[in-house]
Amino acid sequence: MMEMPYFLQDKEWYTEYYDNKGHIHYKLTDRAPKEAIKSYSKYYKTLEYAKKHNINL
Repeated sequence: MMEMPYFLQDKEWYTEYYDNKGHIHYKLTDRAPKEAIKSYSKYYKTLEYAKKHNINL
């Protein structure tokens, strides 16, 4: 299981929405600091890697 990403620590840094399959997604706001942007990028790269290699997080 993944740890909570840094960018999720402040609700002013992101918005959340659900796709047509009911999966949650996040989008950064312009208030996100550099560290949150790095965290966001790492989060989605990790999810993509896990999906590609059939790893459940």
